[in-house]
Amino acid sequence: KVNGKTVSVPHFFFEIEGEYKNMDDYAKIVNKCINAPNTLVLTDNGESMITNRQSAEAKYQLMFCQLSDGSFNTEEIKRLPFYAFAPYNDATEDFLLNKINETIRDKSLFKDPIDTKEEIIDFGMLILSLDKKIIRLIDNFDFTNDIPKLVMFLDNETELTKDACYVLAFLNTIGFDIIIFTPAGLSSLNTHIEESRFNSIRLDTTNYNRTLASVKAHKPKKSGFFGKFFAF
Repeated sequence: KVNGKTVSVPHFFFEIEGEYKNMDDYAKIVNKCINAPNTLVLTDNGESMITNRQSAEAKYQLMFCQLSDGSFNTEEIKRLPFYAFAPYNDATEDFLLNKINETIRDKSLFKDPIDTKEEIIDFGMLILSLDKKIIRLIDNFDFTNDIPKLVMFLDNETELTKDACYVLAFLNTIGFDIIIFTPAGLSSLNTHIEESRFNSIRLDTTNYNRTLASVKAHKPKKSGFFGKFFAF
């Protein structure tokens, strides 16, 4: 909600498997995405989004913030000793914590819905462990202009972890634009997230050895007299 009004933010969640046979075309689309404003680019299995993992004791403390319906008392979460969102804008805090409850209640998001008390606690701990770079993007969220964007390029045969898939689904619920490039087609996104909740595009061919560095280093081919004449 913004100024007491519910705002629906248009956003997308795409997985792009494989690559074009024409490397010029593939490099063009990848570079356009990674160079877009307000974009975080990652090339790992997603674990770099979760760098503030807590102890078993912290998990036990979070249990006492649960309400009878399984959701969380967000004000109680703010009092936890390991709570790390306090330095940010109050609206950011409330937005994040309320979205945790919203995601928990959404039973059509994950292949295995978050149902049991332990699963709910684990999910809450996961979101409370988000890396600062993610929180900062949310803190600077401009609903009318610069929507935060996350581009993941899965080098070689990298697969997303289950936790990473859960975080991506959460960020999509928040309103992030998300694109997953997986040249090898091995993201595992559809293993954990319902396929109706993201769009998957299959390109011409798979490549098990492609890296983002190789795409960024690619130079478009120039052919013919004018190509040679204007090459520099």
